[in-house]
Amino acid sequence: MFQGKTAIVTGAAGNVGSALARVLASRGARVVAVDTVRDRLEATVTGLAGSGHLAVSDCDLADPAAAAALVARAGRVDAVGTTVGGFDMAPLADTDLAMWDRMFALNVKTTWNIYQAAVPAIRAAGGGALCGIGSVAGLKAGGQVAAYAATKAA
Repeated sequence: MFQGKTAIVTGAAGNVGSALARVLASRGARVVAVDTVRDRLEATVTGLAGSGHLAVSDCDLADPAAAAALVARAGRVDAVGTTVGGFDMAPLADTDLAMWDRMFALNVKTTWNIYQAAVPAIRAAGGGALCGIGSVAGLKAGGQVAAYAATKAA
């Protein structure tokens, strides 16, 4: 199904991202796994079926230039799965603009930047897919995750 295809997976050291990477690799994709947690990322990539996978831990996807460099490094791109995310906890009244900005950069800008960088490469490869995986918190927020929930709903 994915033989000869390359998929970028962001947040690949996390539970959802590593599962997505495993499924794609098991179906023949070359996976470019991206995360800042180097040891977990390396373990994810080492455990993938097939060969040619790439672990990238030095890429800040909140920076559009870094996203573009990642796509160039990947070469062919047929799909992008975005699972990157994180959260800070605080009651709404204690959520300051700095927390809001951190959550927006991590949970929204990273996805926007990698999609913007990858779409031309996906088109050049003849088409493909973008798959954004969010959180149920984007539909129903809990008590102390206002900034996180808002960015997951974005």
